[in-house]
Amino acid sequence: MSETCQGCQGQRVTAHTTVAVELDDQGNQVSKTREYTAPCGTCHGNGTVD
Repeated sequence: MSETCQGCQGQRVTAHTTVAVELDDQGNQVSKTREYTAPCGTCHGNGTVD
């Protein structure tokens, strides 16, 4: 019997964040944070778990 995924509350997607260090135009290191929505890592986008 499948249950609603607790990771995404059945929405099938979750917010994800990545952080990277990149070089700016002057060659200085700057931290870049990117936020995006992608398939849930717990249920793999199904919205339910077994």
